[in-house]
Amino acid sequence: LEPYTPVGLVPGTQLQYKLFTRGATSWASNVTASASAPLVGIPMPDASYSWSSSDAKVLHVDPATGLATALRPGVATVTVSAADLELNSVHALVRVALPDYLTLTAQPIRTSPRSLAMPAPWTLVHEARYEVAVHVHDSDDRELLATANMHFEVELPRELVQPRNTSANGAAVWAMTKSASGPGSATARLVRLSRPLSLASHLASALAAVDLTARAVDGSAEFVVGPPLALLPSAV
Repeated sequence: LEPYTPVGLVPGTQLQYKLFTRGATSWASNVTASASAPLVGIPMPDASYSWSSSDAKVLHVDPATGLATALRPGVATVTVSAADLELNSVHALVRVALPDYLTLTAQPIRTSPRSLAMPAPWTLVHEARYEVAVHVHDSDDRELLATANMHFEVELPRELVQPRNTSANGAAVWAMTKSASGPGSATARLVRLSRPLSLASHLASALAAVDLTARAVDGSAEFVVGPPLALLPSAV
């Protein structure tokens, strides 16, 4: 099941769960599922499987496709079961909470090795590429998924950083630092939640729960841009 770890969702957002099985391998003319066999996705809908939520008032799960829709704060368990074998089921925990604030990370873009995302404050170098990502948190400092129907606005100081591209919902910005040095500040704001196409009647109250006019959901990150470090002498 993907994701199989507990996740946090904002009311009015959706998450498509995916189901996988182990590919079959042949050994001594017997076909078995090996732990080392690759995972194979199971397309949905599939009449062999059914999906459910432990609390439909908190989280609605489409019984045929596994599309989960967060409705109101609370905790629910997503379950997918094989129709012909009741004990063959997997579960995942979902926590639904209101967004409280945002944080930003910066991750150098390189082919290899992959760098870790930096929490603020960032130390950036001249003329380098970075991915700036927005992270959503609830009032208990737990991270919530920044889903496709959550729309963000990220501001970067243009005298230091030049944005090159942005994800569809603004949760990720790909940018390049300039040759100028100095401190700067990046800001992010949750602008709106767009209405998913399905469950329109259920989502009216869910979307209303996230009132961005009453209280802004935003955040910032301080950083400094400078020349890359050099180790001297470079040769012995």
